[in-house]
Amino acid sequence: MQVNLGLLFAVALSANEHEFAQCSVTLPPDVSSCIHTTAANWNEAKRLVFELNREVASNPPWRLPTAAQLGTAELPCDANRTTTELWWMTSAFLKHGDEILVGAYHCDTGITEFVPVNQPLKLLLLR
Repeated sequence: MQVNLGLLFAVALSANEHEFAQCSVTLPPDVSSCIHTTAANWNEAKRLVFELNREVASNPPWRLPTAAQLGTAELPCDANRTTTELWWMTSAFLKHGDEILVGAYHCDTGITEFVPVNQPLKLLLLR
């Protein structure tokens, strides 16, 4: 029996990279979480959620998680990554004076902060 070690390594690497599906309108209804691999600001995140929910109206809607939900999720988090790759968007937001801020969860430290809505953050969506 001949085994292609390159293919086996690639499959093992992709399986260990993260356990979350890539966000897409083609995900079956039994998939309850997904990640968006490109960091997005608040407006881009709202648009993504709107588009996903518009396409899958008969299924439970997608939404951003709370900081507590992010804290219990096994997020792909490599402490050697750049700072922006460690922050995940939460469903929380607040208005501070004239500025609107969105909750950001740091996957390595568990700290939650509020950042400007134009700051790109990683996305985990739940339904």
